[in-house]
Amino acid sequence: KGTVQFVYPTVEEKTRAVRARLAFPNAQLSFKLGMFVDVSVEVPLGNRLAVPDNALLASGEHRYAFVKRGEGQLQATEVKVGAMAGDYDEVVAGLTEGDEVATQATFLLSSEAQLRSALPRWGRP
Repeated sequence: KGTVQFVYPTVEEKTRAVRARLAFPNAQLSFKLGMFVDVSVEVPLGNRLAVPDNALLASGEHRYAFVKRGEGQLQATEVKVGAMAGDYDEVVAGLTEGDEVATQATFLLSSEAQLRSALPRWGRP
């Protein structure tokens, strides 16, 4: 465990990496100045509206949640996401507390696509 002392204001264009200065115990001198490491940073976010990341469907730069709008009806709703914490994504726009969302968005879409492609073979539009 350690602390972040400084985060440089630029992002490496090719790697999308961010440089930071960290302070932590290094009695064995395992880490050297300028060394690259992968770190996880815990940030207390408080209570936020969030959904499991598998409840969101990505389409280009857009994210969609499938919101229950009636018995057996789902509506694709564009959402804006913020922070990610584990398997959850913060929703900053598009949903409100109490909305019911399908939690397996890709499964639903895949199943519907398979069904639509099969219907013409069964003589249905």
